[in-house]
Amino acid sequence: MRNILTLIFFCSFFNIHAQGDWYDRGMAEYEMMKYADAAQSFQNHIQTNPSDKKALLKLAECYDYVYDWDNAARWYYEALGHSVSTEFLLKHGMIQMRLARYEAAKEQFLIYSNVNKTVGDHYARMCDYAYNKKSIPSLFQVDKLELNSSHSEYSPTFFNDDLIYVSSRKDIMRPDATNGAISANDPKYNFVFKANMSGMEQPDYVRSWFHDNNLINEGPISYSRDGRWVAFVDNKYVDGISMMAHHLFRGDIFIAQVNGNGDWESAAPFPYNGNFSNNFPHLSEDGNTLYFSSDRPGGEGGYDIYMSVKKNGAWTQPVNMGPTINKPGNEISPFIDQKDFYFSSDYHIGFGGQDVFKANYHEGIWKIQNLGTGVNTSANDFDFIYSKDKNIGYLTSDREQGEDIYKVIKTSDDINIVVLDAITKIPVGEASLDFKNCGKEVFRTNANGRFGFKASMNLDCWVDVSKSGYERSRLDLDQDSKSRGLIEVLLFKQGEMYKGKVTDGMNDFNISEARIKVLNQTNGQKYEVYSDGDGIYTLSLEPRSTYLIQYSKMGYVGVGTRIETGDGTDKGILGSQLLFPTSSDGTIPSTPTVPSPPTVDAGPPSVPSPPKPPVTTPSPPRPPVITPTVPTTPNTPAQTEVGFSVQLMSLSKGNPNFPAKVKSLKGMVQRIYSKTDDKWKKYRVGTYATREEAENVKRYIRSVGFESAFVVEEDAKGVIEEIRL
Repeated sequence: MRNILTLIFFCSFFNIHAQGDWYDRGMAEYEMMKYADAAQSFQNHIQTNPSDKKALLKLAECYDYVYDWDNAARWYYEALGHSVSTEFLLKHGMIQMRLARYEAAKEQFLIYSNVNKTVGDHYARMCDYAYNKKSIPSLFQVDKLELNSSHSEYSPTFFNDDLIYVSSRKDIMRPDATNGAISANDPKYNFVFKANMSGMEQPDYVRSWFHDNNLINEGPISYSRDGRWVAFVDNKYVDGISMMAHHLFRGDIFIAQVNGNGDWESAAPFPYNGNFSNNFPHLSEDGNTLYFSSDRPGGEGGYDIYMSVKKNGAWTQPVNMGPTINKPGNEISPFIDQKDFYFSSDYHIGFGGQDVFKANYHEGIWKIQNLGTGVNTSANDFDFIYSKDKNIGYLTSDREQGEDIYKVIKTSDDINIVVLDAITKIPVGEASLDFKNCGKEVFRTNANGRFGFKASMNLDCWVDVSKSGYERSRLDLDQDSKSRGLIEVLLFKQGEMYKGKVTDGMNDFNISEARIKVLNQTNGQKYEVYSDGDGIYTLSLEPRSTYLIQYSKMGYVGVGTRIETGDGTDKGILGSQLLFPTSSDGTIPSTPTVPSPPTVDAGPPSVPSPPKPPVTTPSPPRPPVITPTVPTTPNTPAQTEVGFSVQLMSLSKGNPNFPAKVKSLKGMVQRIYSKTDDKWKKYRVGTYATREEAENVKRYIRSVGFESAFVVEEDAKGVIEEIRL
């Protein structure tokens, strides 16, 4: 009996010791930024400690840092189920935004607003913005560069007629002796490369002071426009880890002269480096003003943008650029082109993660605008540079779950108008724009509801906007219109405008920002609106249709109703909808009964406990990053060439060799074809009807050896050739 008890004791002791080992090992790997390894260790620990909230949170963060946002969302939710700090409601909402799940993210932010109303409501409004703007066509054409590899590429900058950037790739050998001392598999090393503006030629190394001294982690970088000065960062970045991990990777700024051969000389540290991070430098045209991001004490919060001026050969104390530019979040990667100041922020209203903004300073006031879709996504978009004279720019983005560089070309004119259906936000094509009051003729919007034109110097007039079947609208234009970005004009359908009101059922006051979700049961169309400051909202309802309408507001009990529009003559059918506040325990105070809401979308509106996100993997994932398999329901290629495809590789047009590697996909994908244009022959898989389908296939293709595969939008131009394996 004693022997049995002794055996039980030792087994129990070993089990407890092993559990502690997995957690401690995970923390050690986490501190060394080995997040994929740490995820495996934390997951081993969780198998026997499923309610360990500290381990759950660290596991979620690990997945976040290695771009596996689906699993990060899942594990944040699992952690929330164990009553962790409400701060992680905010992180969970951020991850949902990263996945463009704006409705789910908004629910998290509204719950978080009970703890921090300012921040929670701010990000909830951001979700509304992103949801409403995501379908608006971009002002820019954005294309991924051919120079990208399976490693991180970031920090594009102009130098004469070349594009300079930073990469972690190891497949291009250095011509000097330092290369022999570098491990080809070490993820810590980042090198500076040079390529032409098209990004389609083989890049080459840029020698620098750091290279010459065997210190090889450098970037981001910036050259002055006159090419005489370069600012760069001695960074701590590790390939394969999100640059936004741990509130951005840390670094110190150095400034060097550039000689006639392009080499860097007399590099010296920026005198205001310190026990904090200085990053993302940008030099003015003459190299005498330095803009940069820093998390030094005394800022608005997170990373702020600062400026320093060189006077008599010495740099002045950095000055914060103020609360209009800098917000409680992170503002990074400043860049100036003539009078346009660009930067990225995760707190200014945008689509999620870091968005690119343009700011103009006029008569003591900053005017700031989001650069919109294309440039900005739900992921992190930053390092934006642009030359108005050449109409070419670049940015860094992790929209494909890893830092890559994209080329940006503006495709529209000074003032851009988009005409939208006021309720559905669908673009209205062929809408009439009467510019007679501006001394011009009548124009029409294109199929995307867009119209752009060059503005005169003394712009001060109005435009009559109309479309058959819609109420007319008026657009006032003035000099400030030039800085407004994409100007929206909303048209309401004739005879379909119905106004309603949302009122507090206990106190009889108007409820603003109430969410009204609408489902047309006749044709299945869905949309949502919000009540204004007077509790008023407007719906567009078709005659002889049945609608389910659901009303919700944080702190109130959701209510639903069914509306029959009949012949459309009764415009007062919406009336005033009462919402009753919940008590602290989530029940309705003892007053009138409220009808049970019919289902409009995914059930009742937000409740005080966090909603469970969809979980696509029923069992815990296996780190480092799960590479999804091809869906069980095959992605059947579309019959047309128009859609989304996965590009495997490209060869020069005159190369007669068939890439043997493509044969390895035989039997794995539905269709392989090549597309030949003026210079390149590109091998692709597809096409697919949606980007989501193509992304799923891309992840599978990367898992079987095509690490640089990426999704492209197929436009059917060029020579298309089927490939039979």
